[in-house]
Amino acid sequence: MMTATTGKKIRMCHAPNERGAALITMLLVSTLLLTAGSALILTTAKSTVNSANATAEAQAYYGAEAGLQGALNAIRRNRPASPALAVGQTMSYRNAVTIANSNDVAGGDTSTEARLSRWLPYSDAAGNPSDAPTARVNVGNGVRYTVQITDPANPNRAALDALLIANPTYVPDRLLITSTGYGPRGAEKRMQAMVDRFAFDFAANSAVFVVGATGPNPSPATVTTGNSNAKDYSGIDNATVNPQPQLPVFATTTAADQNVVMDSNNKGDFSDPRTAIVTNSSLANDMPWLVPGADGDAAAARGFLDIQENLALALEESGNATHHPAGFSGNTSGFTFVNGDCSLSGGSGLLIVTGELIMSGNPSFSGLILVLGQGEVNRNGGGNGNIFGSMVVAKFARTWPTSEEDVLHPFLAPTFNTDGGGTSNLQYDSAAVANALNNVGTIVVGVSEF
Repeated sequence: MMTATTGKKIRMCHAPNERGAALITMLLVSTLLLTAGSALILTTAKSTVNSANATAEAQAYYGAEAGLQGALNAIRRNRPASPALAVGQTMSYRNAVTIANSNDVAGGDTSTEARLSRWLPYSDAAGNPSDAPTARVNVGNGVRYTVQITDPANPNRAALDALLIANPTYVPDRLLITSTGYGPRGAEKRMQAMVDRFAFDFAANSAVFVVGATGPNPSPATVTTGNSNAKDYSGIDNATVNPQPQLPVFATTTAADQNVVMDSNNKGDFSDPRTAIVTNSSLANDMPWLVPGADGDAAAARGFLDIQENLALALEESGNATHHPAGFSGNTSGFTFVNGDCSLSGGSGLLIVTGELIMSGNPSFSGLILVLGQGEVNRNGGGNGNIFGSMVVAKFARTWPTSEEDVLHPFLAPTFNTDGGGTSNLQYDSAAVANALNNVGTIVVGVSEF
């Protein structure tokens, strides 16, 4: 080929093997764009599905949580049984695990596990009331739940049923609530809660337990049991149903206090054994809140009093406890916390006194009495009142000046004094103690999700 300006020939090069390269390049770019777009579309779609699944799972979780609350409301006697139990509309730990009482068997509940269908509003898939084994409690918006109540001490259902038949007085100390929540899209969540029928660990080790002084140069307790042989002190269980083994009349934590008790009990009538020494290892099982620190400090006892006072204040709002902030004089019932001195005229239940406990005349009491703080008990007069249950006396400083902040505050020497004529009994009673502890209400000791 020749140019017009120079007249020179130009040689043209042809590359037949490069034909269609632009098309291939565009196809490659388009493929990459299509792949990226598909990935974006897939990610968006999966995010939408994941979001929907997460919402369903959250709803199932809240359903399981609602199941725990519903079961707790029933166990705490905030709901009546329907139909009512033969013995009345009363919840108990025994009734909660007994299928015939926990479930509405007559209404069609043929479940082989206790699930509180007498107390919880189970319904079918259409929302109609039903106690069939497949029924669930409807929370709303497609959220439902079921519960199951078991005895952790007897996890085998057949063995538990046999125990309930063989021992009509058996009552579980704890219940395990399993709640299954159901949400949309087949979502399920399970939660468990362990509940204790007693608000704190307590096992009576005697009719009267006197906590000895700790720290350097401890003083012995003051214990007098009356100047008349008409006073009866007994560790033989007064309960008529399922009585517990006999306990010592007095128990102490030191040999010095044991000698004081032995020297004082020559006027009254005492059952044997009269006294016993309780070690810290035994106390850790019976009443861990009274175990002194390594240096003898009573920090655990102070913390226990604070917890019980706060509990009394909380339960008082619902009418399940009475809190007296500045002493009290009169009759008590249920759970009573007295901050200060208490002049007791009689009563029953759980009584906690931080000041002096005064029993003049013939007051009778059935239950558990904890005299913690000032640690002083004075019984006097010529009456014939009886005390059935158990009593604990411990003295320690609950508060102190700022200047004593770094000073050891151990247990101090308590006082248990009885004088005056007349006849009276002070006797251990396991049923009275159990009834007293029942007044405090159900305590949740642990929750888990699985």
